[in-house]
Amino acid sequence: MRFRIFLATVTILAMMPATAIGAVDWAESWTEAMAGAARAWPAGADPATARDRYGAALDLVIKHGSGTLRHARTLDELAYLNLMDGAEELAESLYLESIPMLERLLGPDQPRLATSIHNLGVLYLRTGKNDEAEPWIREALRIWTSSFGPDHPDTARANRSLAVLMRRRGQDDEADRLERLAGPFLKAAEE
Repeated sequence: MRFRIFLATVTILAMMPATAIGAVDWAESWTEAMAGAARAWPAGADPATARDRYGAALDLVIKHGSGTLRHARTLDELAYLNLMDGAEELAESLYLESIPMLERLLGPDQPRLATSIHNLGVLYLRTGKNDEAEPWIREALRIWTSSFGPDHPDTARANRSLAVLMRRRGQDDEADRLERLAGPFLKAAEE
């Protein structure tokens, strides 16, 4: 029986075009590169190695899987690494490339998309671009609220980000309200 399975596998592989076999190889290489990047950062605090691994993964998807979810995910992970590492301009360009791809591939109301949208809004908050930040954060809040409801840590993160923005604008009452909404759910997520 095992020999028949082995023979069938070899026969199928022999009939597959080389590009299909290569697709398996590049996908495995991509997975290894992404896993290596995740191991290097943030836990190991080695952003240079992570950046190299994400770069290798990005090269693979550009060559073999451009426009795919793997491509969008690689761009997104690289954007987040650069955001956390203080390379805001590079992070912004990567998010602006990944977000439309994620929206096309996942749909406009997916929580995973909202994470990227929120991160771009946070980037704009960090760089003092408050007017640019607001629509991104509000969109993330809309998606998370409709997906998870108001009592979820992701919804709370968006409320907290909006509170920061409102405080900067001198709208302290609104900021206080948003912080009260976010508070209990952020504490629960930390525990």
